[in-house]
Amino acid sequence: TVLVPAVVPTVTARAATTTEADLATGTYGSVDWVLTSEGVLHLSSGTLPDENPVPGTNMGQFAYQIALKLGMTTIQKAEDLQPVADLVTKVVLDGPIHAGESAVGLFGQLRNVTSYENLNQLDTSQTTDMSSMFHTLVADSVTTDLDVSSFDTSHVTKMTFMFYGQKSLKQLDVSNFETPQVTNAMSMFFGDSALTELNFAKATFEKLFGTGTMFMFNGSGINILRLPKFAPPANFSPSSFFSGLPITELTLGPATTFNGGNPSLWNAQAIEDEYTGLWQAVGTGTAQNPLGEQFTTGKAVTDLYNTADKPTAVETYVWEPVNRVIEPTPPPVVTPPAVTVGQPVTVQYLDAQGKSLASNQVLTGNLGESYQANQLAFTGYKLTKTDGQASGTFTDQAQTVTFHYARDLQSGGDAATVAPIASVVYATKKIGLY
Repeated sequence: TVLVPAVVPTVTARAATTTEADLATGTYGSVDWVLTSEGVLHLSSGTLPDENPVPGTNMGQFAYQIALKLGMTTIQKAEDLQPVADLVTKVVLDGPIHAGESAVGLFGQLRNVTSYENLNQLDTSQTTDMSSMFHTLVADSVTTDLDVSSFDTSHVTKMTFMFYGQKSLKQLDVSNFETPQVTNAMSMFFGDSALTELNFAKATFEKLFGTGTMFMFNGSGINILRLPKFAPPANFSPSSFFSGLPITELTLGPATTFNGGNPSLWNAQAIEDEYTGLWQAVGTGTAQNPLGEQFTTGKAVTDLYNTADKPTAVETYVWEPVNRVIEPTPPPVVTPPAVTVGQPVTVQYLDAQGKSLASNQVLTGNLGESYQANQLAFTGYKLTKTDGQASGTFTDQAQTVTFHYARDLQSGGDAATVAPIASVVYATKKIGLY
């Protein structure tokens, strides 16, 4: 088992051991590798060489290493290596691997690879050249997904032919690619016909040189392309930048410039019940319901970025749809005011001696709400006074309302004394004697 940092899962280092059934084994740089009889190429942790030792162009580095271990002596061109490269059906990184300065053709020619496992363990922070890194010779690769989302491309200067010929590739996350040093990305995605969307969310390509993006996307299936931070230099020539690309949705940022050139953006096509034949800026709308300016040609769109008054914010342009999808406007979210419970109001009922005539009542409610204390009636008693507010609102201070009662006394005729109601009265009367 290889011990790796906590952020990377621990995996079994298959390349550390070999069996008689393995097709080939070797060491490249300090990376031990094993090609099993099932076609799985296991790579152990280590560091790859800085220099690319292959003797010819378009040759894959690992294909070349395998060929040497299989005893091939005549290797003059890439086609000589192809039968060996075809033995590999899966690539597994069994530990952290530091890529060298040159990753040219590192996994090149491996057209039968169905999956690359643990590519997040490949440290490319020192890599300066990724040309042909995953290329195939005749656009016949079976790979459908490449997880390059963790690649550090901050020092890379060349990306030419990087994914050339990956015709089955459907998923490719380049949103974390930073390209401050890239001078050439020619034919980077050439022939990737199954790839329909790319999001270069961070890529500036600020050092592109001359025709460094010629045919960059040519022959691919990309119809949604996002370049919100594209900021090429003054010596950049956009010739054939979008050539052969069926883009129906394009995002550009305010730093974009085509230096007066024509990057060959297709005109929108008029397709019955689908597209009107015009380009349109999304503006404040959506891709399904654009609300911005309309353009009759693709050149009219890109010409916007050849003027001094070009757009000042990120803008997306789409083929204007015939049938618009208008999303319902959600009702505004109303946040109810915060409810705070007020302090209680205690209601007391006391006689003249301060004794309770009834149990206290406790009134509760939210801060600011009204309350009303109930005045009770007691037989033989009458209300004499009220302390506190019998009606009011709940506050952040506790309140007390006290109803005071006294005996209800009545006088009887010309009696000299008074007695409470319902009490026993003993009356006297003076009798005159004659």
